[in-house]
Amino acid sequence: MKSLETLLQNARAQAPQLKLTSQIDARLNGIDGLLSQTIYRVIQEAVTNVLRHARASSAQVVARIENEELVAEISDDGIGLAADQVFGRGLTGMLERVRALSGTLQLLREQGRTWSVAACRQEIPRTATRRNLER
Repeated sequence: MKSLETLLQNARAQAPQLKLTSQIDARLNGIDGLLSQTIYRVIQEAVTNVLRHARASSAQVVARIENEELVAEISDDGIGLAADQVFGRGLTGMLERVRALSGTLQLLREQGRTWSVAACRQEIPRTATRRNLER
């Protein structure tokens, strides 16, 4: 997904002090439509949250196909989520987009560490051809 690489390049330009790494599965180029848009928007919102709120020095974006699911994980070493974190518009929008495709969104926090992970799992539609996924 070239658009994801562009999104991440723009984030790096906005926050040159942030070490932003990524691993984007090349097979994602075979995914399009609503699934592609949803994953893009989830990653966009998560990266925006890192830039605005996390006070992180590093972040990582991983997007891959795993067991016929598209998985996007965004993690950072920032201040993490407060235990009583209330979903704002951005997190609510992420959750609604993912749920519309029968996916799941998890926001995790590890005790004693300032590490947060957002993971989105969505089954790859059977209409996507194996040929496109194996590129």
